Amino acid sequence: MKIVAGQAMQAWARDLAQALGCGVVEATVQRFADGELAVRVEGDVQGETVAAIGCGALPIHDHLMEILLLGDAAKRQGAAKVCGVVPYLPYARQDREVLPGTAVSAAVVGGVLAAAFDEVLTMDIHSEAALRFLGQRGKSVSALPLLARTVAEGMPDRPLCVVAPDAGSMARAEAFAGALRAAGVKEVAMAMVDKRRERANEVASATLVGEVGGQHCVLVDDMIDTAGTLCAAADALQAGKAASVSAAAVHGVLSGPAVRRLMGAGFERIWLGDTLPLGDEAKSLRALRVVPVAGVVAKALRG
Repeated sequence: MKIVAGQAMQAWARDLAQALGCGVVEATVQRFADGELAVRVEGDVQGETVAAIGCGALPIHDHLMEILLLGDAAKRQGAAKVCGVVPYLPYARQDREVLPGTAVSAAVVGGVLAAAFDEVLTMDIHSEAALRFLGQRGKSVSALPLLARTVAEGMPDRPLCVVAPDAGSMARAEAFAGALRAAGVKEVAMAMVDKRRERANEVASATLVGEVGGQHCVLVDDMIDTAGTLCAAADALQAGKAASVSAAAVHGVLSGPAVRRLMGAGFERIWLGDTLPLGDEAKSLRALRVVPVAGVVAKALRG
């Protein structure tokens, strides 16, 4: 196997290569004056299985185009098989027609990726509906068990309460609680925050469901985007007299006011997977603990 990577995922690709014991092949990405990209795979991939690593960070559309062109370039350089690896898959939340005439963007992006690659591998995709749009070539692996082990190691001998920040995250939180128990945490409780929205990325109210007084709470979600949901949930837990509030998520999207909100929310720790590159502002978060997840992808690629 050989690995090629987009510009934003070079360090992540080296971690993956080390976990797999294989090499990273150089690829060049040139931008023309009109914004078009030209991509060339420089190294020898003749007859090889190639993992093309893409990024779902800003600028999203540049990065999507980059991985599509990386896949095509690898095939033209003689690769026998190309797997598109997009740890954080953008547009996965737009998985249904909310109003008549609304584009189902997850279907469009999933269809393009499925057509471009022999396989498509992502991590903790937002919904089963979004995964279905990748077809039989698509697979989503989970970093939540790894995050749970990391949390267990970081908070030893504490009774923990796993909290879903909204109803849609309950199944994910239950799986995380199970992984904590498997990692040796003896006391694991569950709670949920009932969230109400008035519009996208804006939480109108958050009501705690469950008893968290004196508990060390860990909010669990697939991603932290603007952090509105997470911080509203943290407020509810603190109002419920939680002993401490932490958070764990696979994808650190951290859009707009996210970092500022997290800084003021009183989190003890925030565990984030490294599926997306983090900016300097995010790295300044004292509570932040970055969890490398390339090993999970390596295991999936080895089959």
